[in-house]
Amino acid sequence: MSTYNGEKYLQEQLDSILKQKDVDIHLLIRDDGSEDRTRSILKDYAAKYSNVSLLLEDNIGCKQSFMRLGRVANEMFPDARYFSFADQDDVWKENKLSAAIMHLSSGMDKPMLYFCRYQLVNAELQPMKTEFVGQKLTLTGALVLFHVPGCSMTFNRKLLELFIMADENMISLHDSWIFRTCLACGGVVICDDSRNLLYRQHGDNIIGDAGMVTKWKRRFRQFVSHRNKISNQAKLLLDTYGDFLSGSDRINLKYLAEYRRKMLYRLKLVLTARFTAHSMTHNVLFRVAAITGRL
Repeated sequence: MSTYNGEKYLQEQLDSILKQKDVDIHLLIRDDGSEDRTRSILKDYAAKYSNVSLLLEDNIGCKQSFMRLGRVANEMFPDARYFSFADQDDVWKENKLSAAIMHLSSGMDKPMLYFCRYQLVNAELQPMKTEFVGQKLTLTGALVLFHVPGCSMTFNRKLLELFIMADENMISLHDSWIFRTCLACGGVVICDDSRNLLYRQHGDNIIGDAGMVTKWKRRFRQFVSHRNKISNQAKLLLDTYGDFLSGSDRINLKYLAEYRRKMLYRLKLVLTARFTAHSMTHNVLFRVAAITGRL
């Protein structure tokens, strides 16, 4: 768990994690320079529970914080088989981790990632309208559209070891990176339709009830607000995991990484069906961004 000024909802989340059933857990928390009561709350829990460890460090931002946690966890818990990301403001149902482990335990010889569905709730944990867009479990599909929150993920050690190979200053976000890493390295991604997570929406993070215009604006910003983000992520995947990539994935990533220099690659992105998600909107926007050189 990475925390930052999370005093308002933190205790509910800590309690829900520590009450997980049928699983032996250790909660590693890195505080990213909080200035409210967050650190005081964390110290109280660490003093009370022997399976809570703290890293009280300076502010480095979300993705760097989770990457730091991954590296520390890999060294601190050499016998641990499974790992999960946790946000500071959600609430986990008591079987969230046991359900994940049940799905992941079928194979440990390859990278594996599990994610569950979630129930959107407001600040008071009252249910909100929750809509799911199918996530394609292919590398090209995950580059067109990624919308799986990290707080729903559990993964095995093989995937953790691959995840921490990356340069945290170059990745987009920790959750999208580990998802794409799993697919790039021949891993297995498992989607569980069970809603084992209360995904709290409050303040600026509300994503549940949005009108059509707002949704289109959000989707458009995914492609234009960070120019070259998708192509840069493709190049980073190539550079980091080149030895693990299949021939077809290597070719597809090359199309994305070099499409601005070669018209043929740009046409491949626009015309081929392999670069598609389960969202017509995102498929259209992806192709518009490819044509205009904004991927």
